[in-house]
Amino acid sequence: MGRRRTGAGFRAAAPAADGEADHRIRGCPSGCVLAAAGRQYRFDSGGLAAVRPAIGAGGFGFRRGRCRRRLSHRRPGGGREADAGGRDPATDSGGRARPGRTRRVLRSACDRRQMSVIRLGAVEYLNARPLVHGLEARSDLFSIQYDVPARVASLLHSGRIDLALIPSIEYLRGTHYRVVPDIAVASDGPVASVALFTTRPPTAVRSIAVDASSRTAAALLRILCAQSFDIEPQLHAMPPDLPTMLKRCDAALLIGDVALFTEHETVVDLDKIDLGEEWMALANLPFIWAFWAGRPDVVTPAHIDALREARAAGLAALDEIVSAHGPKDEEQAEIARAYLQENVQFAMNEEGRAGLKRFYAEAVDLDLVPETHAVRYFES
Repeated sequence: MGRRRTGAGFRAAAPAADGEADHRIRGCPSGCVLAAAGRQYRFDSGGLAAVRPAIGAGGFGFRRGRCRRRLSHRRPGGGREADAGGRDPATDSGGRARPGRTRRVLRSACDRRQMSVIRLGAVEYLNARPLVHGLEARSDLFSIQYDVPARVASLLHSGRIDLALIPSIEYLRGTHYRVVPDIAVASDGPVASVALFTTRPPTAVRSIAVDASSRTAAALLRILCAQSFDIEPQLHAMPPDLPTMLKRCDAALLIGDVALFTEHETVVDLDKIDLGEEWMALANLPFIWAFWAGRPDVVTPAHIDALREARAAGLAALDEIVSAHGPKDEEQAEIARAYLQENVQFAMNEEGRAGLKRFYAEAVDLDLVPETHAVRYFES
């Protein structure tokens, strides 16, 4: 079919844990993977079944701004200097604390908030490793939990973590989230790690087995089926095992390391259709797969700076990351290095933001989400 082929054999990702949040998206036919839990999302005016964690938990409700500690004049011995009348400058003529003293107390609390430890949800896929490189050593800022993308998003929606690397479609589940500026998992053409495997032409596919670890990939597949392939297939949730998936369905959607390293060339007439490449053909824009999003009442500039430092360190240590987290076979390791250097991008530029806006608009047109709203970013 002339499609781009990529990959070599590797391990299969574990299926999502029981009790994971509902994956169904409005508009899916019966039996769709996104209806696997047997019920639809309940929608509100804020987005896709927004689950609002309690505002203020784990942080102070101060006005955003730089925290500055204003120190009073002190004598060399450590006490405050009295004014000309022998009065303590921290009190007024009646001995009451002056307003500035209260402001200093609040600023001190704000300083403490700057160094608070937040609960961070990260993803174990190879393409996320450059974004968390070295963060395990920042126990002063982060308590890190790893899981598959859909599960990490569910933890954020339920308030069990504060900041997470979520699939981009998950941002629409809550109006209160903010996004860390400029950092993303993105592609500008073939992505190699999100693909449809099939022995049939795409226009002849009637059923697709889907690894539901990422709802963004499932939503993008729906858009491409409608806009590029002109089909309305049934989607079925299955563990990411390609032979088993293809026994039940006409095609299989795989994501992450499984999609990247699956040896599809060993199967006669099996094609790998790259969803990143198909999106570029449709929209002529980059695709944003995931980004950091979280609660504005907890995440501080110190946390955002640490995430940016981690990305910079990760991009400078791609060989080290492949050695530590990639396949041990040298041929597969070379695929992993080329993947991180050529297929995946780790920034969200203006074109990427335009691609994200187009993706959200397409999802609304297909009734995959009730509405879209502007992406709001953390101040930095």
